[in-house]
Amino acid sequence: MKQTSASIRSPKPNERPIVMPLMTAIAILIVSLVMTGAGCSDRERPAPLFETMTDRDADFDFGVLRDKKILLDPGHGGRYRGTQGREGLEECTVNLAVG
Repeated sequence: MKQTSASIRSPKPNERPIVMPLMTAIAILIVSLVMTGAGCSDRERPAPLFETMTDRDADFDFGVLRDKKILLDPGHGGRYRGTQGREGLEECTVNLAVG
């Protein structure tokens, strides 16, 4: 069967190749993976700002807090456990103990 130029048609919109959307999706996936892994290095942690907790505020007058409601949100749920002290004490452990 001989085709003439009149019989050649462009593809309908739903018949067009999916190469461009597929390439876009792959590019977005690669950028997302790079951005996610960018902050995940095993670099050395900074030195802690304190060695131990002290009772320096033990003489604080808590009367000013009488009849007040205080909401504590210890946080650090999930995989991120916060920073870690020199002896291995984790921030999430301190936050939950205070909370």
